[in-house]
Amino acid sequence: MRQRVESVGERFIGLGRKLLPLVFLAAVAIGVPFGIFQAYLSTVSGTYFELSEITVSGLAHVEREPLLKKAGLRPGRNIFDIDLERTRASIAGHPWVREVEVERRLPNTVQVTLAEYTPVAVLVGERYRLISEDGDIFDTIEPGDSLNAFLHLPMISGLEVTRKQDDSSEASARPSTLTLVDKAVFLEAMEVASLYEEMGFSEWEPLSEIHVDTTLGLSLVSADTGIEIRLGRGRYRQRLERLKVVQRSIVERAMEVDYILIDQETDLSRVAVGQRYGEKVGLGGAP
Repeated sequence: MRQRVESVGERFIGLGRKLLPLVFLAAVAIGVPFGIFQAYLSTVSGTYFELSEITVSGLAHVEREPLLKKAGLRPGRNIFDIDLERTRASIAGHPWVREVEVERRLPNTVQVTLAEYTPVAVLVGERYRLISEDGDIFDTIEPGDSLNAFLHLPMISGLEVTRKQDDSSEASARPSTLTLVDKAVFLEAMEVASLYEEMGFSEWEPLSEIHVDTTLGLSLVSADTGIEIRLGRGRYRQRLERLKVVQRSIVERAMEVDYILIDQETDLSRVAVGQRYGEKVGLGGAP
């Protein structure tokens, strides 16, 4: 009996000696990656990867600190905890931001590169809206806000502004848009404003407003005296060349006028000037 017990014991000892290297290897196989993983967690969660620098380029009208606060970018956050896409979407929601990229720069920097909209005109209707050169309405001037920063821009009235289909009841960052037809007319109006400036009329009568009428076409309103210059539609450079002739005549004669009509469809030499409650003068034959 004793010999049998000793024999079983020797077998267990022999088996243990054979399995010991395997157990050791298994422990190493499990322990080393676990140790590496623990070291990785310790490294990425340490102060080395704390956000300490936020660079923002492209700012002109947008204020830096409110923008970063809204996006949740603040020093001290672990750089790997920052969701770049969510941060980008938050910044892109600002009405003045046209494009934005957000990049992570290890070990401790986030770089924000954005492009802002540039307002070229103010749409006048039930509300004042800022519009870019491409015809994108990007911000609304709320009641009580000052218009002083945008008084140098031409006002455009008469265009139809519609609400977007997917707007909620709350104010949207981009709450409205132009119809395709009105967008084309807007681009025409901006072409006329550019020609007006290019041809030197702003030195005579700075441009205040461009009014769009589906029947009468484009009319310009001067800032200083409120003269209405009705241009009609099309051939704008030729119409403004004719206006230059009329302008010289008005200055030479020291005439006080309320309107200048250069809206004939065919004969651009037929021009009428006058006062709304006074004499109408034809300058059709003026050289």
